[in-house]
Amino acid sequence: MANFIIRPAQQDDVHILQHFIQQLAEIEQFPEPLSVTSERLLQHLFGPHAVAEALLIETAEQVIGYVIYYMTFASTTGTPGLHIDDLFVLPAAQGQGLGKRIMRHVAQLARERSCIGSPLLQGLARGARFKPCQLFVMVGYCVRQFHQQAAALGRR
Repeated sequence: MANFIIRPAQQDDVHILQHFIQQLAEIEQFPEPLSVTSERLLQHLFGPHAVAEALLIETAEQVIGYVIYYMTFASTTGTPGLHIDDLFVLPAAQGQGLGKRIMRHVAQLARERSCIGSPLLQGLARGARFKPCQLFVMVGYCVRQFHQQAAALGRR
């Protein structure tokens, strides 16, 4: 899939984001019902005190994926981090390297914002959502770094 763009989500994209969040919850069999609303997404992604950001993966025909992430701060080192909360690509578009491309995009944002270490580890170390070790290798982190940082977070 060569013809796609990664762009910041806009307020008009809230219904697409909400739909994708629902699809992700179904695919991953979230144990609890979703309580996300378009109003909450508008407030927390685009309001005056936005706490997270979203990027969309889009072809000429449609939006095919998204990532939601937010900044963190480690008081013990005085450094920022970046937490990926969700990364989703429509099943029909998977297997074409889109996840890797958006991960690289977010990693570049993390570098631009002076995040330390593996900026993506915080969101991905918590579960088996992506086969994290393989994904880290694809975006330039070695497996040993992943395990060391995951162990430091108590999530091995």
